[in-house]
Amino acid sequence: QLGAGGVVETPVAARAELSRELEVSLLSEEADAEARLLEVLAEGGCACWIRNTVVDAMATFRRLQVRLGDRVSLFHSRFTVGDRLEIERSILERFGPTSGPDERAGRLLIATQVVEQSLDLDFDAMVTDLAPADLLIQRAGRLHRHARDMSGRRVEVGQRGRPRLDVLCPSMEEPPTEGWYKALFPRAAYVYPDHGQLWLTARWLAEYRRLRVPEDARSFVEAVYGADAEIPDALISHSDEADGERRAAQTIAADSALALQDGYKATYRVWQEDAHPPTRLGEPTAMLRLVRVKGDRLEPWAGRGELAWELSQVRVREDQLCEAFEGRHAAALEKLRATMPDEGRYVVTLPLEWRDGAWRGQGRAVRKSDVHLTYDPVYGLCFE
Repeated sequence: QLGAGGVVETPVAARAELSRELEVSLLSEEADAEARLLEVLAEGGCACWIRNTVVDAMATFRRLQVRLGDRVSLFHSRFTVGDRLEIERSILERFGPTSGPDERAGRLLIATQVVEQSLDLDFDAMVTDLAPADLLIQRAGRLHRHARDMSGRRVEVGQRGRPRLDVLCPSMEEPPTEGWYKALFPRAAYVYPDHGQLWLTARWLAEYRRLRVPEDARSFVEAVYGADAEIPDALISHSDEADGERRAAQTIAADSALALQDGYKATYRVWQEDAHPPTRLGEPTAMLRLVRVKGDRLEPWAGRGELAWELSQVRVREDQLCEAFEGRHAAALEKLRATMPDEGRYVVTLPLEWRDGAWRGQGRAVRKSDVHLTYDPVYGLCFE
């Protein structure tokens, strides 16, 4: 409690159902991760593999779908709002609080960071790509989240034994090379650019081989983010570059913020009429509004209904797509925008045509390169 009289700290015990000790296993090959998951499924359990990028999640899903069929599901951020809500409903049925043996047994979810928060999911086993310490703690919260017996039925006292968190991680060589993380995760290397912090995370896990929550949470995070954390020389350049980006982001935030005590002033550089003040960290993004082309008729991807246009949207980075190629549909799309609640002012309206067994669209990225893509309610938005 922070007040005029100072600071008062009162320890509060964690809820019993959220306190746990996890065994930690480090895996160095994707094949080892797949073998672990298939073993759990063969024994009647359910599992999740959290991948750090959408592309990696898609590739893993396609590979395992050949063996598992509809027993494996995919969830990431590149689904339209409507399809994402449907997927959330489906995975809550399979892995949520009310799920039982019939829904859970032998099922696998391939997902990205979208399952770290908000969704109340519970898995018998989990593999996660190496990520920063605080995110691993968050992901581990989806492992043995509810008290269940060995078959997956809810009970008063958990009977599944000690949970095990498997972390797909580059080999903990001493000392690491400059490409230590990128060799195993070439795409995720850009998602989590501070490879020094990732190495510190992996070193802590390799040393303790277990994670007690909440007892270890503070020491784990301090070992990675604390002032005394020592990053190997080969990875310092990655950490320095990431630190520079963080400082630049702080500067942008300071320049973009309105001083509440001063009220609104149009003299702020980024708050002019034609400016686009940033509201979040990260690369600039574009909101796509998907339009399904059926002969001469254009309609929202989500079909008809009051919220059809909102449910047909998906957000992407501008370096993936920022402008749609409308072609022969330009005039029809212009008329269609007039029927939208916002008249399509702040979105990229993307027509999709059925060709060669897929719904296909085309556009340009922020650097004006041509982009070809497909959309599917099972796989999501795929850039070719």
